[in-house]
Amino acid sequence: MFDDLAKSTVYKNLVLIPKGLTQISKTILGPFTHARNFFTASQFALGTGNLFKDPRKIVSNFKQAFNTIQPHLIYRN
Repeated sequence: MFDDLAKSTVYKNLVLIPKGLTQISKTILGPFTHARNFFTASQFALGTGNLFKDPRKIVSNFKQAFNTIQPHLIYRN
């Protein structure tokens, strides 16, 4: 960890950054990850009963939550 090779800018730019980008593209950007996240989020929404709620109620709840946490930069309540 404290070796001169690990501190080298050339090593970071030619080895570590491409390795990190490759790992990101294989895991985060992979189609299997997106499919898994989509299906698990759908199952969670179905399990909690949120698929059968009135969309107007969901929008009003979202607006209420946004107005609670927003920092008054866009508009004032």
